[in-house]
Amino acid sequence: MPQAFDGAFADQPFGLGTPVAAVAPPKGEITLSRFIDPVTSDFAINEATGHLQEMPSVRQRFLILASTILGSSSVLPNLGIDLPVLIDDTFARRVDVSVRASARHMTDVERVARIDRVVVDPGSLGRVAVRIEYFDFTLGQADSVTTP
Repeated sequence: MPQAFDGAFADQPFGLGTPVAAVAPPKGEITLSRFIDPVTSDFAINEATGHLQEMPSVRQRFLILASTILGSSSVLPNLGIDLPVLIDDTFARRVDVSVRASARHMTDVERVARIDRVVVDPGSLGRVAVRIEYFDFTLGQADSVTTP
């Protein structure tokens, strides 16, 4: 009985080619992530090169954390800020606690950042701006992200 795949396809379980071991990235080199525009939430393109802009990975993770409402991610249900419905005297403190709890994996487990300050600005029309000031241990410098 003839086989449907004769030749090399029947001999090699994963197709043709020579196996190659992946090379580990160099130690001490800072890896960058795609730049996310905080206003549009889209990736930005560098006008000079035509390539996607880049940003430090820790900044990208804090920006995603600050832009996500707690429970809205099916992949990471504990990621995001729990914004209270009522803006009262305890609002800023509750948002601060929520930011620190959501960033706990970065600050306590991975130890790639330390949150120095969370500034909550309840603006007009119910829009709340959150600025997270942190120290990025991968870069060795202070940084911050702000939600619009």
